[in-house]
Amino acid sequence: MVRTAFGVPGFYCVIAVLLRFLGSCHANKYFNKWRFIMWLKAIIVLLFLAVLASLTSALIFLLRDMGAPQSKRTLYALGIRISLAALLLIAIWYGFDSGILSNTAPWANKY
Repeated sequence: MVRTAFGVPGFYCVIAVLLRFLGSCHANKYFNKWRFIMWLKAIIVLLFLAVLASLTSALIFLLRDMGAPQSKRTLYALGIRISLAALLLIAIWYGFDSGILSNTAPWANKY
């Protein structure tokens, strides 16, 4: 039986594979840091766009299914959005924790 979380099959498996990939990249002696930085930024942008697409689809499902109270498409779309948002937060946290991402705002170190 495949574990599911928030309506996404294999959610825990995706997180485990992502964390294993990130750990193996730093352990590799031929690791190209700049290439990995660009991949992490691309993953963050793609996750953000996927969150917006899921939110938009939930709105469309909500408007189309107003007369059908038993329809759960909106609920499933919002569950996918929560899963994608969690992955986005994990990716951003990993970027800041590993030093790949940093805060370059002029007011960052004043407070």
